Amino acid sequence: MRGKKLFSTLILYSLTELLSTTALSLTIPRTVFRDLNHKIVKLTPFSNY
Repeated sequence: MRGKKLFSTLILYSLTELLSTTALSLTIPRTVFRDLNHKIVKLTPFSNY
């Protein structure tokens, strides 16, 4: 019974790790793209599309 509990805890931990890593890797490009968009909008004179 103890081994089964350890196993499920391990699965839960790795799932949490995976989720946080995925969330992080999704958040970082989004922030970078937002920053890039602002820079591009400021740089281009024809940005009123």
